[in-house]
Amino acid sequence: MGTSIMQLHATDQDHGLNGQVEFSILNEDSVILNEYTGEMYLATTLDREVASEITFTAIVRDMPINDEMRRSSTFLITITIEDENDNWPICSPIVHHVIVSPRTEPPYTYSSQYIWLCGQ
Repeated sequence: MGTSIMQLHATDQDHGLNGQVEFSILNEDSVILNEYTGEMYLATTLDREVASEITFTAIVRDMPINDEMRRSSTFLITITIEDENDNWPICSPIVHHVIVSPRTEPPYTYSSQYIWLCGQ
């Protein structure tokens, strides 16, 4: 959390306030966006086992004095979450106990006992 993951960039060819831009995002709680710098940060811990990617809409707007003249553009951002080695291997059965007869020739006699793992 709090890790910077990217910075959005946009330009506007107008001059003055008409040429300055601000950023926003729609309907996404897993990232925080600095509206003036475009810097994007993680707001939560991400887990690929929960979601392999996040897709949301970003908006860039110019900042004229008169809001009626405000112009904006939208674009989609997709963040792909890499898998991390964060899960333990699970063996089933978790314990395998074998008893073998001391015979030296086949047929060997044995018995097995299993302890099964049912979830974590």
